[in-house]
Amino acid sequence: MRNLRKIALVLLVASSFIASADATLDNARQLIESGNPEQAWELLAPLNDQRAGDVEFDYLLGMAALDTGRRTEAIFAFERVLAVQYDHGQARAELARAHFELNELNRAKQQFDRVLADDTVPDAARDEIGKFLSAIEEVQSDVKTKLSAHVALAFGNDDNVNTGPTSSRVAVPAFGGAIVVLNDSALPIESTFYSTQLRGNLLHKFGEKTQLLAGAGFNQRNYSDSDAEPFDTRIINYNVGVRRLFSEFHHFTVSLQGQDFDLDGDDYRSVLGVLG
Repeated sequence: MRNLRKIALVLLVASSFIASADATLDNARQLIESGNPEQAWELLAPLNDQRAGDVEFDYLLGMAALDTGRRTEAIFAFERVLAVQYDHGQARAELARAHFELNELNRAKQQFDRVLADDTVPDAARDEIGKFLSAIEEVQSDVKTKLSAHVALAFGNDDNVNTGPTSSRVAVPAFGGAIVVLNDSALPIESTFYSTQLRGNLLHKFGEKTQLLAGAGFNQRNYSDSDAEPFDTRIINYNVGVRRLFSEFHHFTVSLQGQDFDLDGDDYRSVLGVLG
């Protein structure tokens, strides 16, 4: 269901939201758009305490979180955006996607309906949202077991794999503006790449009130240039849990969630946690 990104892009063009001139946010935005959300998360997450409440910061933080499988953190970030700017269509659409990926289908439908309530939403975005709403309706039918899968392949060229500066000479404020000449390895590295994304989800109903939820995802990005190979990444996400329904809009879920992140073929980070 990554097609929801089409919704956000269409809404972004249609909106009057203007990004501020902020080097950190510009860098994060470029990382997300170039398929490096993990690096964007590492850039933005340490600034959360200082910059939470800034609409553009929270939106990009939410995007980085959602694209790296941190759906709960994404929901918090998008909700902060909407608390300040209620009509932020991109944030609401991505919030709906986060709920959808957590199998919180009633909440996802509620947010999608609010996006559609805006008469300025383009037809292309409405069509994509309609696909999600159809999927939600199907899952909420009487079918006891629901399996879904997603496969995406991408090819392209990245002219700054390592997000290096465009000049080898930079001024360092801490040293009175002294000019430092950077090593060639710090300058931008250009490379073609290919990426593979796989995702599978399982929902099984035990009666009317209890559900088993499980999912696994695989995301790999490889560069062809030997200088860019150290930036090859592989991310594996997985989750399994149980949900208890109390009413149409109230439920309790407990799940085990994990992520393995490899950089250049080596283990870089492993995360394991429980969400309630």
